[in-house]
Amino acid sequence: MRRVRLDMPVPGAARSSNDKLFYTYDVLGRKTALRSGSANGPLLATWGYDTVRKGALTSSTRKGTGPDGNTYDYTIKVNNYDVLGRPRSVTYIIPSVEGVGTSYTFGTNYHLDGTVQSLGMPAAGGLTGEALVFTYDDYRRPTRLTSNLATYVNNTLYTPTGKPLQYELGNTTGKRVWLTTTWQYGTQRLASSRGDRENITGSDRHAVYDYDDAATSPPSPTPPWPALRSSASATTTCAASPTPGARPVAPAPTTPPTPPSGALLPTGSPTPTTSPATAPRRSSTAPVPMAVHYRPPAPTPMPVPVAWTRR
Repeated sequence: MRRVRLDMPVPGAARSSNDKLFYTYDVLGRKTALRSGSANGPLLATWGYDTVRKGALTSSTRKGTGPDGNTYDYTIKVNNYDVLGRPRSVTYIIPSVEGVGTSYTFGTNYHLDGTVQSLGMPAAGGLTGEALVFTYDDYRRPTRLTSNLATYVNNTLYTPTGKPLQYELGNTTGKRVWLTTTWQYGTQRLASSRGDRENITGSDRHAVYDYDDAATSPPSPTPPWPALRSSASATTTCAASPTPGARPVAPAPTTPPTPPSGALLPTGSPTPTTSPATAPRRSSTAPVPMAVHYRPPAPTPMPVPVAWTRR
């Protein structure tokens, strides 16, 4: 399905590079139509409001060129909203000339804290319909992804600074896969990534990354993989895996990270004694630390009316 922003020129339309776009608005200042060339020119897109929820978008339609060269309507329709004004059911309507069906409806449910609880996916392309369910930890970080058909992510581990440490894919014993990433102490840049399959000797992929002096800024948290600017070296090796059937463990720093100012340390938590400049490199045999050395502040939840209960 081809998707474009409705406020941008429509791909495939026969218009010059100097073409002008003309918008029409309702009494509330909301866009209702987009035309090409003049206020009475060819219609490119339309928007409708208020019929499903007062003040909210009902549908948006763009005029697009189909495979046969003719112009057709491509519509996104909102079927209903939740009490906070978020679309819960959305239908994509495309012309039959595309040859992939004409209507697909997606559903979304939310937790009271705003995180996505589940996604409903329609049957398409020979695949049956599916409902994806997300599980989160106390810090609203996703830890599991399951559905009525399979378990995709069975568990997720994070570093004390919130970066992904290890994903466990699948939950069928003997067929699980672990994707493990480690991060440089101090800079928090990607240090290594490894893929291991259960009961398979050796890693399918084990890459270790080094950086030159130009890569001085930490990577963006999304996506978690930093851009290797003129990387000095990026090597891939196959290391021997643990005993067949055993879960691989991620390397960890030999000294814990320094908690932020004012953070409360649990009783008995070790205190860092080595500076980042002299800290030893991570050992590939060190176990995953099971205790968090400091507890970051919990996110502020969304205000919830007393009468609400989770569906």
